[in-house]
Amino acid sequence: MANELNTLKTQNETTTEKLTDINQEILSRILKYVQISRIGAFDREIIRKDLIGMAIEAEKREKTLSDIIGDDEKSWCDSIVDGYGKVSLKELILSILNQISLWWFMWGIMFFNLTPSVVKFDVGHLSLFLLYALILSSYTFFISYKFAFQSLTKRLLINSMFFIVVTILIAIPSRTLKGIVLFSIPNYVIHLVFGTIWASCTFLYKDLIHKQAKKINWME
Repeated sequence: MANELNTLKTQNETTTEKLTDINQEILSRILKYVQISRIGAFDREIIRKDLIGMAIEAEKREKTLSDIIGDDEKSWCDSIVDGYGKVSLKELILSILNQISLWWFMWGIMFFNLTPSVVKFDVGHLSLFLLYALILSSYTFFISYKFAFQSLTKRLLINSMFFIVVTILIAIPSRTLKGIVLFSIPNYVIHLVFGTIWASCTFLYKDLIHKQAKKINWME
């Protein structure tokens, strides 16, 4: 199966490296704001390709993207996003599942020896995990983009503080919480399940993007 998204990403990244530093910085801010929760991944790369073309033309006239976009980058980005269709529910769900399962899978690899050989799944801890995943995913996909036009230091500070605070708030009750045990399962089975979910979501996501790409003559 052709991976048009990666091909377009590679082309965009190669061309972006030829831009001036200031135009690369502006492009980066815009792309952080135009997240997949608002627009499809392929449409996002199409926008990126168009912006690169605009930047190249601006540089020929010894100008920057800001000279073309204007001072209100946020409003300009909103108008661009409104011109595209919203991300499909299927793509959004696959993206979220892919992210959550990858987090768990990587956690399983890094801390496998620290996990009890047999894990007891009880209602309380399972509910906390789902809440934790929901909060982090909601922030990543629906909130973090709002800080795209802040300074890098401020974005890192906000993201770090949010992660630390949420983790602590979830960790405190998890140490004392006890609920009805639903079932017990070996730890390697849990990680294999999430690894399988991650691989499956990745395949389905690529297939979805492939079908979307076939409808667009993006190579022009």
